Amino acid sequence: MRPPELKNWLRGIYTPVVQVIPTTDAEAICLKNGLTFAETLRPFCNLRNLNVPIRTAGEHAYRLQDFKIRILNAKNIEQHAVEVAEEQLTQIVSQAAEVATDEGWSKEKQIGELLNMRRDPTPWFTKYQSEFLNALTFSDHEAFDHPVACLLVVPSTDPDPVKTFLDLYSTHNVPTLIREGIADPQLLKHYVLLHDMQSDVTLERAEQVFIEMKSTLGAGSCQLVAINSRKEPEGDSEHVRPDLWGDLCDPAWQRAAHLSHLGIDSPEELRMGKNGAQLTEDDLVTLDSLVKDFTIKVMLPYMENRVVSLNQQVTDTRKGLKNQLKSFWGYRKEKPKSGPEGQDALAGGGHYAYNSPESQLRILADLAFLLRDYELALSHYRLLAADYKADKAWKRFAGVQEAMGLTLFMTDGARREMEICFDSAFQSYSRCASPNGVGQSPVDMGMARYSTRSMLFLSSIFRSHGMFRDATLPLMRASYQESPLRAALLLEQSAYCYLHSQPQLLRKFGFHMVLAGQRYNSCHQRWHAIRAYTTVLGVYCSKGWAYIEEHLHFALGRQVSFIGDLAGSVQYLVKLLGACSHQPAALQATYLREFLYVMQCLSEQGRPGGDMDPAAAAAAAAAGAAAVAAALPAEDLPLPEVNLERIHVHFHDHRSYASPSAVQVGEEVWSQVEAPVVPVAQAGPTWMDGNKATKEVTNTCVAGEEIGVDVELCNRLQVQIEVSQVRLLCAHEGRAEGEPISDYVEVQEEAISLKPGESSLLRLRLRPLREGVLRIQAVQWVLCSVAPGCKRFRQDPPEGARPGDRATPPHKRLVFTVVPPLPRVEAKLEGLPSVMFEGEIHRCILELSNVARPALQNIKLSTTSPGLLCGHCPQELKGAPPGCLEVGAQEEVPPESCGSLERAVVRDPYTGEIVPAAPTSVPFDSVFVFPPGTVLEGEAQLRWPVWIRSGAAGLLALNLVVYYEPQGACPGPIKYRVLRMGAQIQVNPSVRAEAQLSPCRGDLQRHLLNVHLQSLHPSQQFRVRQLSCLRSTRQELWQLAPLSSPDTLELAPGEQKPTPPGGACGVPLTPSSQSRLLFHLTKGREGAAAGASGAASSLHLEPAGSGRGGAEDADEEAAAAMVDMDHWAVVQFLRRAKAQHLADQAAKQRSNSLTRRPSIQAAGPSQEERADREQVELVLVWEVGADGSAGVASPGGERALSVAGPARMGVHFMHSNSLNAEAPLRCVLEGPSPHRCAAACWEARAPTLRLRARGL
Repeated sequence: MRPPELKNWLRGIYTPVVQVIPTTDAEAICLKNGLTFAETLRPFCNLRNLNVPIRTAGEHAYRLQDFKIRILNAKNIEQHAVEVAEEQLTQIVSQAAEVATDEGWSKEKQIGELLNMRRDPTPWFTKYQSEFLNALTFSDHEAFDHPVACLLVVPSTDPDPVKTFLDLYSTHNVPTLIREGIADPQLLKHYVLLHDMQSDVTLERAEQVFIEMKSTLGAGSCQLVAINSRKEPEGDSEHVRPDLWGDLCDPAWQRAAHLSHLGIDSPEELRMGKNGAQLTEDDLVTLDSLVKDFTIKVMLPYMENRVVSLNQQVTDTRKGLKNQLKSFWGYRKEKPKSGPEGQDALAGGGHYAYNSPESQLRILADLAFLLRDYELALSHYRLLAADYKADKAWKRFAGVQEAMGLTLFMTDGARREMEICFDSAFQSYSRCASPNGVGQSPVDMGMARYSTRSMLFLSSIFRSHGMFRDATLPLMRASYQESPLRAALLLEQSAYCYLHSQPQLLRKFGFHMVLAGQRYNSCHQRWHAIRAYTTVLGVYCSKGWAYIEEHLHFALGRQVSFIGDLAGSVQYLVKLLGACSHQPAALQATYLREFLYVMQCLSEQGRPGGDMDPAAAAAAAAAGAAAVAAALPAEDLPLPEVNLERIHVHFHDHRSYASPSAVQVGEEVWSQVEAPVVPVAQAGPTWMDGNKATKEVTNTCVAGEEIGVDVELCNRLQVQIEVSQVRLLCAHEGRAEGEPISDYVEVQEEAISLKPGESSLLRLRLRPLREGVLRIQAVQWVLCSVAPGCKRFRQDPPEGARPGDRATPPHKRLVFTVVPPLPRVEAKLEGLPSVMFEGEIHRCILELSNVARPALQNIKLSTTSPGLLCGHCPQELKGAPPGCLEVGAQEEVPPESCGSLERAVVRDPYTGEIVPAAPTSVPFDSVFVFPPGTVLEGEAQLRWPVWIRSGAAGLLALNLVVYYEPQGACPGPIKYRVLRMGAQIQVNPSVRAEAQLSPCRGDLQRHLLNVHLQSLHPSQQFRVRQLSCLRSTRQELWQLAPLSSPDTLELAPGEQKPTPPGGACGVPLTPSSQSRLLFHLTKGREGAAAGASGAASSLHLEPAGSGRGGAEDADEEAAAAMVDMDHWAVVQFLRRAKAQHLADQAAKQRSNSLTRRPSIQAAGPSQEERADREQVELVLVWEVGADGSAGVASPGGERALSVAGPARMGVHFMHSNSLNAEAPLRCVLEGPSPHRCAAACWEARAPTLRLRARGL
């Protein structure tokens, strides 16, 4: 309010008091209207348009245009106990909480709403402030509330009204202030004769009594009032008069105390009707005339004369030169004594009687203030302040300082002086409230209320001038020593002062509002605490003030739950779970426990106790779930956190994977492997196979096959949480309304326990059962078996993507087109080792299982791994390796039972055509086609041999694709399916072998073969088993023969002495050692040598001294134990090794051609012809035990391994140039380089011819 409004408000507070002393019969007459006599007159106490002249001590008179008086029952003119007053004030605050809740004051407000708020945010504070000031009236140190006049009321039915009037003003009926000698008992008395128009006494009789009363008591002090003139019954009046006494009636407890004093213990027995029910308009005019005539003609002249009289006494005793000299020399009257007559100075400052100079001076100043002669009042307040300060009467001194501050404001005095007066009043009141500076008893609290009043006045004055920032300090000072409830109110008002200041101080507003909420909470005013906290949420939320935000949400969650609003409590507590990761584990556990407890109570709300039948229990559970869903939408639960960026979809369209390791292989690798078997016309479903109407990109899946979605769940807390019933939420567009979703989709539930700070990837599975469009919408879970949660997946394409774009990769798409059931193959490799030796040949079993009901056909296998080879026929499964590779172990099978190999092809990236692969990319036949007519029925199995030969040491990657087609017509978009299989094998080093040919001395048809062996494994012992020489390209066969004597060879340092094969060539090759084997190599014809198998000449290497029965038996046994070089697997591996060797040799020649110095060669074979010259192809077979130990010959010469189980065999391919392909002499002509010859000038240089002999 502005300063004029504040001044009018203060004039309404400080008004003269008129006490009423009625008889019991007079009060009974008024109670017919439901009112006491004092309450009946109150609507007419605010007088307007008076224009009454007033002259006090000045020379000039001033006029009062309006005036107000207070008419009170004598019994109510007393200050009530602190406890009673505080209880009444607490009720006002509690009632205001209900009103604030109904009007929506406790709703959360944003900053914009707070800044633009036009209505008063705390309308109840005005009423509280008025009642608080009323509770401080009738004090013993002020004279504002001392009665100025007294109305004595006697009914006209009284037999002797004059005597009753004289007896009515007695010690028993006067207020406590008069009985104790604090207030002046010599009051203005006005006698009112009350006539009831509904009584048996006529008005004429009442007038006669009134004439007799005026002759005795004085005509100016008597007045006749007739009321209750209404004749018709209540409610028959055509005109309904508004209630004039709504807020002017005394509280029930004050009315009861007044009536009890009059002896009216049961007001119900009287005819207490509606307020003013028996009063007519004439009666109201009569009552108004009574108050106006009494005020203007009686009370105001009395107060004016009293001020003049008291001012004259003060002038005679305190003013003038004589009195000033007395004051200068320290002349003072005797101080008031301690005890019943007065208190100690610090305890209250003295009990001054009404006739003491100080009391008379205070009465004079207060009467002048009431008559609005503020200059006169201020001058006397200053005189009085010096007296009280000298007496150390701090309470009275504080009251005078407070009055001086108000007077300065009413006169627009100096602001600084006014502030000093209020500050002095506050300090003096506080000094009386806490003389020792510690604690507050009820008496102390009563004294502290006066200090609060002084600060309220000062704050109101600052606010009226727009000084909101200065207005906060008085409120804060007052809150320090006040009760929690009043401190909360003061802090709240100071917060709004910060909000209305310029510039607006939002953080200070929020801080003081939080303090107010804490004080409200401490005094159990939960609604007001909630209102304070919700008001400040908009200031602190989302501003980085994490700790304050947590405090607000936790306090609101608890307070709202205490008042029974569990749904509202959940809204605040759930915000703690996602924003308390920085808090210690104990506090996080408290937050989580509080949230789960409220959720549990909410789910059980309304559930009756005891046993229930299943139907009732189900209904109660459904009601609880509905209450939980209404209070907390599942999408708002932040725990656990779902990482939407790591969503990965696993499904089977035309592709499927045999193992998780196959999924890790890049798509570009699988595209290269699949290219030879996937026809261009059947290139699989693309984005064009999606929804044609909306151009929506969808994945394609098969009905009955499982779909998996990897979802990462993160626990950001330092507390372990249990997450159960984790499932996918989906919708099927083919589902009719009312049908259960379970008829279309089968969803699996998972459970997981997340440790503190743990992030776990959980695969959620579902199985579509019918055709149509399936949409995976969200993931659902239940936290700690109480709180349901949900997180919806992002269905929209990335920003900037057009409809139909393939912006979302397949593993991120959550929309599926479900097609009819198709066959699906699952495969595994039985016996696949995890570790192999370099060059080792191992046989596995490929088991294909059709897990679906439809049959499949046209099975193909494709691979780009040179170490992987599909078997020729199922008969290769007989026997165990390496015995199945020996001569005679392979049976003859019909051609129709065998599969076939096809050359690898690739797709042209520009034309899309299938073309043969380059030799350097896939230098072998990579596609195996199963025998024609092979059909795999539903739920049937097919076992097929697969050979694996490890390459160089390191990690061997095996990538295999199984292609198949459904049997019969396929109406859906999927015309074929592929199964991707991937595995990795660790390859350890084994044996390195190098062959060198040299002419034999004395025989040009024979050559010396020197095989250098080196063991590369640091701890493994190998056994060389066989050496074979294969057929050459010119249909010539080299025959191997043992060397008789190697004694003439020179040995390298650390090299073992070579042993002829016929002797001790079977000695095991020890770890990290070297050795040489020597042979004679003779050109012969096919089949000329014993032990040769078809296209190879093989030599079985046996340890020296092996005891054999005979030569023929030994040859037969050695031939049977030899590895068959014509075996399907050995032949194919040899071809792949030869192709790789040729590719490497060609690359080496191309590299040398770029750096070699050009020369002129003599006549002879060209470079291309020399590249295709005849080579000697050798195969070295080694063997090691099943557990990794090499086989060793037994003392008896038996050929056996010294380990249990089958042995492991390896094959090493060697290539050596034949000496027959080269001439004995080489002719080289060296001359100038071609680029050195110039056109203008020739340089003559003689060429040089050199002859070089070949040989050792």
